[in-house]
Amino acid sequence: MDQVVSDVISDLVNEWDISYNAATELLYTGGYKIYCNINPKVQQAVDNVYENERNLPYKSSDGQPLQSAITIEDPYTGHIVAISGGMGEKNTSRGWSRATNTIRPPGSSIKPLSVYAPALELGLITPATVFDDTPYSLEKGTAWPVNADNVYSGLTTVYNALRVSKNTVAVKVLSKVTPQYAFNFLKNKLGITSLVDQREINGSVYSDINLAPLALGGLTDGVSTREMAAAYAAFVNKGVYTESTTYSKVLDSGGNIVLEKRPKTNTAMSEGAAFYINEMLKGVVSSGTGTNANFSGMTIAGKTGTTSSKKDTWFVGYTPYYVAAVWVGYDQQKKINVSTNQAPILWEKVMSQVHKGLQNRDFDQPDNVVKINYCLDSGKLATSLCQRDTRGSRVTSGYFLAKDAPAQYCDIHKSVEVCVHKELDASGNITTKYYLARPYCPEFSKMVISLPSYTRTLVKSGIYVQDYPYSMAALLDRGQCPYHNASYGSNGSGGPTSETPAESSSAGQSLPVQIPANGKDFSSWSSNGQWNPAA
Repeated sequence: MDQVVSDVISDLVNEWDISYNAATELLYTGGYKIYCNINPKVQQAVDNVYENERNLPYKSSDGQPLQSAITIEDPYTGHIVAISGGMGEKNTSRGWSRATNTIRPPGSSIKPLSVYAPALELGLITPATVFDDTPYSLEKGTAWPVNADNVYSGLTTVYNALRVSKNTVAVKVLSKVTPQYAFNFLKNKLGITSLVDQREINGSVYSDINLAPLALGGLTDGVSTREMAAAYAAFVNKGVYTESTTYSKVLDSGGNIVLEKRPKTNTAMSEGAAFYINEMLKGVVSSGTGTNANFSGMTIAGKTGTTSSKKDTWFVGYTPYYVAAVWVGYDQQKKINVSTNQAPILWEKVMSQVHKGLQNRDFDQPDNVVKINYCLDSGKLATSLCQRDTRGSRVTSGYFLAKDAPAQYCDIHKSVEVCVHKELDASGNITTKYYLARPYCPEFSKMVISLPSYTRTLVKSGIYVQDYPYSMAALLDRGQCPYHNASYGSNGSGGPTSETPAESSSAGQSLPVQIPANGKDFSSWSSNGQWNPAA
């Protein structure tokens, strides 16, 4: 109710060109009737969670209670159906609302809005587009950006990059979009009003028109839960953005219309771009960073956000019925020393109540959507070599607009003949290693495997990329088989004459390995496409 009153006063000031005090006086003495957009059932679900401080029982080192705010919107009308400006029972009339007055950096929850939606709209990517999860730059020898888990995974689809919130891929995609385009997209199409074009603070110039703030969410000021909910609502409503409203009209004592709220709308993105975002953000909730927001019986999509200093955490999630944006942090910013992001947890507590009794359904999708099997390393149509990657099958499936579906076959996976050995590593553990086969390697130890072959840049010594050991580059670096030479099998010093290489207890030496005679035609590979030398 406080937000309704604030919005009516603000609109009276703007539309009647009167002072704030005059507008307030009119509201309280004019006998007005205000028609609110509140949904009592949804608001009750919010109050059930937010009035109970035990749902967020944490304090900072200086005694500040951890706080939260939530805004819930109907994505088709723009109506704000429920809101809470903070944890605990309300004790002040028209006090500070953390849902609308507080603006904080959104962290990675900005990525769908500022990076992936505009990139999809421009036709620069699809969910299957592959980027290398490696640093974007090595300025002064320092790798940037880093991922939240401090891991670089290598070749990664856009779908998986958003699902697990890879900072590197977000920056690389935004570099194609350009920060200026993304800034304009947020401001002009998605109603984010708190962006900073340029501002000087204590001699330093700050701007949100840059890779870091727009790709990673470290905005100069931040955003409110109200504006985040409204922006995300465009994904549900086939790409149409609708201005959020708390009331529909105001009548005076004579029944005359004083104010009538007709929310502004615009097409922020194509229906196809919104469809792709929905498909990817469903993955965030089902198996990515947002699993704590999940509850059964409803289609859910959304994105988590955590600032680099962990002073603010977010979850903006939605269903085919409602969008809800949740912020968690301290009023006086401090690091949140709680291991788990509490925003998706609060989101689930509220929204699981809101959706009781509602029938599950999926988000709307465009016509001409096709399901395609593609390779996780190339983003192209999968081949048998993609299935026989040494890590296991690299084939997945996804939904595409027919015009965007992969049309070419994977050209990254290559077959190569290797000599297979079990070896002891420095810790004494048995590992399987592949070497380029030599003419002297016996047939029983050779097989043909599939490895991705590609060129990697901007990786310096000391930066480990997880997919490197499974690449053609690693095999070439490892070189030819060191165990078999021209004298192998001649009863000389070159090696044994038996059908297995000699066992050794020294690290880096070969151990016995039995390879089926038909191993080269992959009939000994497991059902998931991975060959198991121990079998």
